[in-house]
Amino acid sequence: MKVLFAGKDSDTVSHYNWVYFFSSVLLIGLCLSLVWTGAVSIYFGIHPGEIQVVDTGSAFQVTAPWGGAIRMSYLEFPGRFYQTLPDGGIFLFVVTLTGILTRTVPYLLIVCFLMRILRSIAKAHTPFLPKAADSIRYMGYCFLAMGLLGKLVYQVAVSTAVFGELFFENPIQWKEVFFAVLLLLLADIYKRGCALQQESDETL
Repeated sequence: MKVLFAGKDSDTVSHYNWVYFFSSVLLIGLCLSLVWTGAVSIYFGIHPGEIQVVDTGSAFQVTAPWGGAIRMSYLEFPGRFYQTLPDGGIFLFVVTLTGILTRTVPYLLIVCFLMRILRSIAKAHTPFLPKAADSIRYMGYCFLAMGLLGKLVYQVAVSTAVFGELFFENPIQWKEVFFAVLLLLLADIYKRGCALQQESDETL
């Protein structure tokens, strides 16, 4: 099946195949990250006595037996929180869970929506598809949720559960909010393009 704008006979230079390839690689990487995190959680759940929180001088971290580590940088919380090592089990559970919910899962959804757009375009004669517009809007919502709630949820959950003190500071991540605004605007443009495409098809 010919990919829109990606054929060798097209005068338009397309990055479709590259975007699809790197999206696939990113999706695999995020899935492997979830598998690794799940494996670490299961292992330490079975062997809780082996959980050791180490102060590296720049972060608290728990190292997995087969490599890799779950880290919490000194830059994430005030210095007073790093005076004593936290309980290993609580640290591992909270940092891992909040990291998955506020970072890994949103990016996983964004990549899935992006690949949904690419597959839809490849099967159609036009990029202006209602499914593509919806996917772009959902990507915007994911970035908006990360920008407004991601850091806030992480700081509140970790500071309360691990350190016993409620703390949050500068919770809004403006880069993610900016991406969200751009994607939501693009979704509206695509929606308008879909309406014009439908009018054109009906006229023909």
